[in-house]
Amino acid sequence: MNFLVVGLGSMGKRRIRCLQSLGFGNVFGFDIRESRRTEAREKYSIKTFSDINNALIEAKPAALIISVPPDIHHIYMKMAIENKIHFFVEASVVDTDMDAIKQSLQKANIVAAPSATLLFHPAIEQIMDIIKSGELGTEVGRQ
Repeated sequence: MNFLVVGLGSMGKRRIRCLQSLGFGNVFGFDIRESRRTEAREKYSIKTFSDINNALIEAKPAALIISVPPDIHHIYMKMAIENKIHFFVEASVVDTDMDAIKQSLQKANIVAAPSATLLFHPAIEQIMDIIKSGELGTEVGRQ
């Protein structure tokens, strides 16, 4: 299974390490910055691309790992949908074109996995325990 990590900044590099630690050897990278491509090639021994279209053609990814800044997530999500490529996208703080993306996904028959890291963070579980205990605050709808 081939993976294309889109964006080779800190989160993209983390995703490469995760994939490699899980035993996936077919990891490729895309970034517009030459310094990031060089670093990824040297540190992780992956093939990198400066052009996303070439990356899609040559890497033939089964899944994209979208690790670019949030304000451009939508560009790569749309690209994945158009090319029927499964994708994971980092947590976002913007919702550009999200309604259109959701509609397109309903027809695309691909997996779209947004990051939900905070759902599994121990601090969130502790906050919920505190609220449920009544020590602090109240649950929504709790009287």
